[in-house]
Amino acid sequence: MKDLICHIAPLGMNTDWIKEGLLYFDWNYLLIITTFQKEYVDLAKKLEEELRPSFKISDKRPLESKIKKEIDILIIEGRNILNFLKIIKKRIIQIRDLGYKIYFNATSGLELWKFAAYFLSATENLIDKFYYIPKDSDLNEPIKPLEIYTPIPLSKPLKKILYILYEKKISQSGLVKSTGYSKGLISRYLKQLKELGLIEISKKKKGKERFFEITDKGNWFI
Repeated sequence: MKDLICHIAPLGMNTDWIKEGLLYFDWNYLLIITTFQKEYVDLAKKLEEELRPSFKISDKRPLESKIKKEIDILIIEGRNILNFLKIIKKRIIQIRDLGYKIYFNATSGLELWKFAAYFLSATENLIDKFYYIPKDSDLNEPIKPLEIYTPIPLSKPLKKILYILYEKKISQSGLVKSTGYSKGLISRYLKQLKELGLIEISKKKKGKERFFEITDKGNWFI
């Protein structure tokens, strides 16, 4: 694991959805969000106790940050969406300043909070991964969370290349022939699409010629 990762998860009555997110993705820090209602606060505390590491070290050597597992509970009173935005934005900025990437588990909890978090994800670039686990999933089987991507404005040339790669894997020279754009422009457009995570270099090769293919994220923009 290269990055420090913080999962933020609104609490619902079934805490298994939070656990599934932690099982699938790496994590160093979990922030559980709950309302002030006692039943939910108690459930959050129970989950915290369950997830805390069962081992202890005998000396006082500090643990490396990447192997720590920290858990916090954030209790939010009321259901005012603007109040939630103010609180969660401030907390996310504090966590990011500590070097964490933010993964938001939008499976459980208040729908209002999830809409607000997606708004932050789309407008502030504060959330690195916004994901959801379909609730009809069989918890006895490995579950792959569904990542919800935020909109990206794409120019016509970028969209054109993306549509071509949606149909087939193709090389840079193939894109030059298909689009009529110069080699220099194609190189620039491919770099932009790769940086956005919409395409990647394929394992397919023809001599020294590299091919490109669309990613799962890229498919959202077709």
